[in-house]
Formats: sequence, C-alpha cells, structure tokens
Amino acid sequence: MEIKRFFTDEKIVKDKVVVKGAEFYHAYKVLRLKSGFKIILCDGSGYDFYGEIENFQKDGFTVRITDKVKNERENPYSLHLYQACPKKNIAEFIVQKAVELGYNEINFFNSDYTENKDYSLERFEKISKDASKQCQRAYLTKINPITDFDEIIQKIKDYDIVIYANEREKNKKINETDLKGKFKIAVIIGSEGGFSTKEEEKIIASGANSITLGKRILRVDTAFITTTALIDYRYWDCL
Repeated sequence: MEIKRFFTDEKIVKDKVVVKGAEFYHAYKVLRLKSGFKIILCDGSGYDFYGEIENFQKDGFTVRITDKVKNERENPYSLHLYQACPKKNIAEFIVQKAVELGYNEINFFNSDYTENKDYSLERFEKISKDASKQCQRAYLTKINPITDFDEIIQKIKDYDIVIYANEREKNKKINETDLKGKFKIAVIIGSEGGFSTKEEEKIIASGANSITLGKRILRVDTAFITTTALIDYRYWDCL
C-alpha cells in the first residue's frame, strides 16, 4: 500500500506529533486510516518524516516519528510565477502544474487585458496541497492574493533574474540567458490577451529578460509550461 503524505504546520522536533485540521479529516474520514498505518509528514523544513499512527482522538491523530530523510525532489533554485489572471479553469490548471514543476510561489495579477477575477484562494490551496502530495514534494507552494500590475513590477526587482515570455519577441532565445549562479528566478506570463504595449515597456524597463517561445502564439497554459521547461533546461546547461 502506498504510504500517504501529510503536511503539518507544526515544526517536528520530537518523536511524537499530533496532526489536526483538514489533514486529520482527510486521513480519518476520506482515507479511513487506522492506528498502525505508516505515513509521511512534511513540516516545510525540506525533510520527509516517516512515522506510524498511534491513535486517533476527537480532533486529531498522534504519529510516532521513526525516521527523517532529506527530500531530494525540490529544485536547486527558487522559482516564482507571476501570471496575469486567466480564466478560472486555466488558473486552477496552472496552480496544479506549477506545483508539479517545482514553483515555490504563485502570484496572479490583473493587467490591462484581464477582467477582475474572483478566484478562491482556498480552492487554489487545496489543489496545491493535493499536487504536492502527488509529486512527493517537501514544501507547499505559497499562493498570494491577486494583486495589480504595478505592484508586481516593484516585486520583480528583488530577483536574481526575471524571465518574460514575450509573444512580440522575435530574436532572443532562452539559450542567450545566463542562469549561472541565479538562485531566485521569476517568470512572467501574460493572460489570454497578452500585455499592452505600455505594460510590456514597463516589464522590459524593470530589467526582465524578454524571450521568444517560437513563431506560434501559444495558449496561456502552454506558454507557462514551455517557459518553465526551457528555464530548467537552461539552468542545468549553465552549470
């Protein structure tokens, strides 16, 4: 039987941990786990804590920790996504795939060609947690509330490098971008309508690296996945 993975807000420093909240409900009501079942706990420290369920209480279950192993599935760099708000179903798909692809943080934002979106942060967090368990990550991806374009322009100035997937870019490719020694990487992807000329100028002026994804105009979710794959390829190529 597959060993199930759970996340806890409590830092694991002792050999006994009590798991509560949604993870308790999922283990007890959905998975029907019982005392004696082996599980993996993650506390955001980068380690997998192997343990055995000792007993269930009214609002939690106690786990006895038996082993601690460094999780090797995280990227060697920190990857943050800045995504102009797409349609709801595409946004949910992007959250799921961003977690699978190793993103540490997701930031949706409004721009000139997007409508104000009413995303459910709680829904995003559930998708994120489920995806983290599926791909056996040690961390939960941070998902921030929707912000506006000008705020993200200020935020991206704090990164080692910013990669901007630009549909108007004709020449510069990812292999012309030097990722050697770059740890904190930001990725900017437009919405279905792309960016206005004014917004594009602001992105470039902020120091972002504009790259082409080829001759074809890609859907938002395709552009996001393609850009991420290119960054991962280029990062290892620069070592």
